[in-house]
Amino acid sequence: MNTKLFTIAGTSTLKGENTFRFATGKVSVRAYKLGRTGHSNIALQELPQPMTKQDAIAFLQSKGVQAVMPVGRRSVQAVEMTEEQIAAAAEAAKKAAFVARMAEARAAKAAAKQAEEDAAFIASMGATALLAAVDADTTVEG
Repeated sequence: MNTKLFTIAGTSTLKGENTFRFATGKVSVRAYKLGRTGHSNIALQELPQPMTKQDAIAFLQSKGVQAVMPVGRRSVQAVEMTEEQIAAAAEAAKKAAFVARMAEARAAKAAAKQAEEDAAFIASMGATALLAAVDADTTVEG
């Protein structure tokens, strides 16, 4: 039984066929290597935890990803997901959605803080410029 675990899974298109891809390491490195060898529509992602090919396929299919195994390799046929795999995939999707929402919230909070600091700076500069203008008017008239 194949017990090799992968940390990256996804799909790519080669010669018109959309196939599953599995790897370990960094997504950017694997995507670059696939692109260099003629693959297109490369869609790889980090898996929530290391998975076998079957588990990774079940995870991707739970997200609506459809593809086939590459021809000429030892293939793992997509099988019906078990209750445990369905639950694990749902939990992973839920965690991924939560992480995405938290990242958006952090970005919005940082943008709001920056806007507040910018507004305060502009207001302080405006007041300084206004005071300088008033002083200049007073000096010229006086």
